[in-house]
Amino acid sequence: MKSRIPLILSALVLASCATNVPGASSAPAASSGNPSEPSGTSSQAIPSETSAAPASSATSAPAASLNPSSVTEPSAPSFVDVPVSDLPTKQRTFYQLLVYSFADGNGDGIGDFKGIIDNLDYLEKLGVGGIWLSPICKAASYHAYDTIDYYAVNPSYEVTVNGVKYDLAKLLEACHAKGIKVLMDMVLNHSHNTCAWVSQHSDWYKGPDAFGGTMKDFNYDNTALRTEIKNVGKYWLNKGVDGYRLDAAKWIYNYGGVYDGADDAKNFVWWKEFYDACKTVKSDVYMVAEVLVENDIREDRLYAKTQMDSNFNFELRDAVKRAIGGNPSAYVNHLVDYQTEIRNNYSGAIEAGCLSNHDIGRFNQINSLTPEKQALAGMMNVLAPGDSYVYYGDELGLTGSTENGYDDMAYRTPMPMATGRTNSINYFAGFKGNGKSTTRTISGQTAQTDIANSSSLAVDYADAIKAKNRAKTLYNGKVRANPTSFDGQLGSFITSYGNDSDTVIFNTSGTAKLVSMAAGNKTLIGESAYGNHHSGLVDGNLYLAPYSCAVFSGAVEFTASVNLDGSQTSSAASSKPMPTPDDFGTRVTTEKSGNLTLHFANVLGWNTVNAYAWVDQKTYLGSWPGQSITNDGDGWYTVRISQGATNVIFNDGNSQTVDLFRNKEGEYWFVPEAGGSKPTGNWYATKPSL
Repeated sequence: MKSRIPLILSALVLASCATNVPGASSAPAASSGNPSEPSGTSSQAIPSETSAAPASSATSAPAASLNPSSVTEPSAPSFVDVPVSDLPTKQRTFYQLLVYSFADGNGDGIGDFKGIIDNLDYLEKLGVGGIWLSPICKAASYHAYDTIDYYAVNPSYEVTVNGVKYDLAKLLEACHAKGIKVLMDMVLNHSHNTCAWVSQHSDWYKGPDAFGGTMKDFNYDNTALRTEIKNVGKYWLNKGVDGYRLDAAKWIYNYGGVYDGADDAKNFVWWKEFYDACKTVKSDVYMVAEVLVENDIREDRLYAKTQMDSNFNFELRDAVKRAIGGNPSAYVNHLVDYQTEIRNNYSGAIEAGCLSNHDIGRFNQINSLTPEKQALAGMMNVLAPGDSYVYYGDELGLTGSTENGYDDMAYRTPMPMATGRTNSINYFAGFKGNGKSTTRTISGQTAQTDIANSSSLAVDYADAIKAKNRAKTLYNGKVRANPTSFDGQLGSFITSYGNDSDTVIFNTSGTAKLVSMAAGNKTLIGESAYGNHHSGLVDGNLYLAPYSCAVFSGAVEFTASVNLDGSQTSSAASSKPMPTPDDFGTRVTTEKSGNLTLHFANVLGWNTVNAYAWVDQKTYLGSWPGQSITNDGDGWYTVRISQGATNVIFNDGNSQTVDLFRNKEGEYWFVPEAGGSKPTGNWYATKPSL
């Protein structure tokens, strides 16, 4: 639906929106990100001519020129798609699917490889560059994380139809023909107790597994076992698999649920040994590790000691939740802080964000999201720097069955395919509900219907994924915050790699925005908006639809915005407070080393300035009014911290600023911005002008 929005805003209201981004010119220059990838490859596809701004709009538009009285929502822009085959193996959007739930190719109600092959066109239209197959080896249960035979595929997945055998080799051939890479789930912490190795090699095991009484933990102190597991890894790579998702990567030396941190060193040695062995078969093998504990993901020596490609970033879920709840700066700050932390440990680290999976449930269902916010959350997941992982059906708003309660099976219900719909009863022993009747999506239609409907959630996902495929620095570039302090409902960041940069901006509100941009390149290369809406360039300004995003080629700075419903855009960063450290279930730890010198600009006029810092989960350093904190005059206060800090708070005994600050050393300046009882603000590497 395209409509004209006749609005007249007074000059006073418009002028109030003209606040410049404080310190924008002080942002540190972007530097090269992942040195393992060549910088000579062009990062952009050529957009259509209608996507580019007129040359006359190259100058910065002051807020007063943002006259929305005759603004019409733009039509859908046209872009040139990048074939996923052009993307490096390790820089893609991956789609996690459960074979038994995805699609049935032979009519027995259980998903199989033929079902996936029959629906590769759907995945191609979605724009994903890879699929993650949850465990496919012969196993004892429906979830298949209890392997019986590491060299055999679940016989239910390899089917013969009309004399043609649809096995793993045929699936790999079909995927690779479309440029789609395939990751295989590797369960190397434990096996089922009926695995032949249990009786043949009892010394390969060391007691029952912490995750279930029918499984046994491997003994990785055994040299013969290590050799055999490396052979397993090389075996499937020789079959054509492109990489692995490593189950329970932290728990290789966890025996019977007793974890000793001293075993970390052995854990790291093992994973490097396994990774190096696999690279002898496939030099660009991609590995992503499941490490559920937040602290281990961040300062994780798994990166430094093993040079593992990725660990899943489960923290992204909370950052997205806060953003769609009205705090987009929390999301942007998380992207910057997280990347800084992991690349400090290993420069080649690749982020791996996700919102849902088979263990943690569906993000949309847990948070009871409206369709609009489901779309926005999906965009934020997909467009986050690094690789992104989409759980099958999230792009449809799929929810699980509720007849059997909200449990493990509810995360794995059938994908609503046009043909080959699976049936939960056939593969879930003891399942009480009929997955066909209790599984729901936003539209109530099939996946094929949704991907052909321009106003569907699936197309929102596809638009975001394809935009990321065009903006390749989003996969490998260094990220920095792009301040949008003139409007607390917008969030923006810039990624840079070599000489290339790309810019992403989000609108987290239900109100369309008209946004002006600083002088320079304004080439729109992607957009995604919920429903039958589109974002695009209008007279050199950006029309940003409700719950939408836009992606630009180059480093684009935004200077002002107005709401297109007649209301005034706030001059504050956000009226919603950022959370205190206590709002986080587990605080991120940093090394107890390095010195921090932090400067606080008292632009809020506080009479008393206190400072607090958290060094780790156990140490609380307290406040130092008049002690460790000094008044330097000119509105600046200074506090020096001799240990690395995770969270730093300034307050006046009532209001307080909160920022997730994870640098371990150095000197930084913090300028707060008014907004609620807990003002937000920006950190700067060089002293900004107040």
